Amino acid sequence: MSRQQIINDSAKERDGGYYAIKGFLYQFDVTIKEILVNVEKDVQFEQIQDINYEDYVIQIKHKETQEYSPSKIKKAIIQLLDIYKNDESKYLCLYCHFKDIVPQLKQLPITELDSILGSESGNYTELLKESFIKNFTIKFSHDYDTQFNEVIGLIQKTYKLPSIESSIYQHALIRSKLLELAINKEKSYRVINKANLDSFLQEVQKVNFSRGYLDFLSKEKYEKLVKKEFFTIGLNLLNFERLFIIDVDDNASDTDLLSIVGKLIKKYWRKDKSPAPVICFRYMSVSRINIIKQQLFDDRVNFCDGTFFNGDKFRLEKVMEKNFNYQVKFIDESNIPLLINNHFVHEIYHFYSLNIVNFNANKMKQIHIHVHEATQILKMI
Repeated sequence: MSRQQIINDSAKERDGGYYAIKGFLYQFDVTIKEILVNVEKDVQFEQIQDINYEDYVIQIKHKETQEYSPSKIKKAIIQLLDIYKNDESKYLCLYCHFKDIVPQLKQLPITELDSILGSESGNYTELLKESFIKNFTIKFSHDYDTQFNEVIGLIQKTYKLPSIESSIYQHALIRSKLLELAINKEKSYRVINKANLDSFLQEVQKVNFSRGYLDFLSKEKYEKLVKKEFFTIGLNLLNFERLFIIDVDDNASDTDLLSIVGKLIKKYWRKDKSPAPVICFRYMSVSRINIIKQQLFDDRVNFCDGTFFNGDKFRLEKVMEKNFNYQVKFIDESNIPLLINNHFVHEIYHFYSLNIVNFNANKMKQIHIHVHEATQILKMI
């Protein structure tokens, strides 16, 4: 499938997918706030409801483009009411955002609860409903961007960080940890507290610099932050392999791509000291990759792509060969799991434009960095 086809297909789902992802990340930011404010408590998420700890349960709804109406919170309130019916010791909160409601706390009178429940009001006793509204609050909250700013400020204050940029980096680490926990099939793992979070931040292996950070910071500050955190002095002469996955868009010129290859070679390869970087050009046709290889050959750059001749089969052992004469190695996306399963690469850097590639490699550092265009990579590395 061509990159253009992928872009066209993605565009059809982008609006719904974009707001669904923002809602998901909005929930993560609420979770971060709960962890940092309730430092002594275990905070569970994606369990009974979106977030719960001890006797408190939170349901989250982020409706960025919608105006409020009682019907839009009916399902969430029924879910919370059913929880309360089974355990009346719980305190419950519906944490939501609608574009026409200013931030506020709201307690429901019994008449409004009945109105929201509609025909299902009769499923619950008057005694239960009266008790429920005493232990239930609706918190109409800020929009995504305002809350994001609040969370960044809270992180900066909590960890006494020197700048917004360092807080952004810390936020990316925390979100990555929450995502790792949220996708775990075992619900018992979807729990974290402040102490757990602090320990994790000392041993982080995965981080995602998503589009939101690029939108929040200026383009120049975003690029400088990535460069400072991952591509500064001291990283280039360690004797292990790194994989660089680069999403190639139609605007990236061959000159840009050759420049990226050249910078990665200069930063990471030293003959007889440090091995060649491994590069995967994603969404790039074989014919165009061959043009890049031809230019490198003409420039006397010694590279390996796992083959001996044009049309040869891919030979993993050739790529994994400890040959420091190779200045750079190339691999197709389909063959990356082979490198990971054989523990060949120690770090993965993915410069992505459309979607992230996550690999099942828990002990391997994975850095995902959103870019609008390939020229940004040159400024980062």
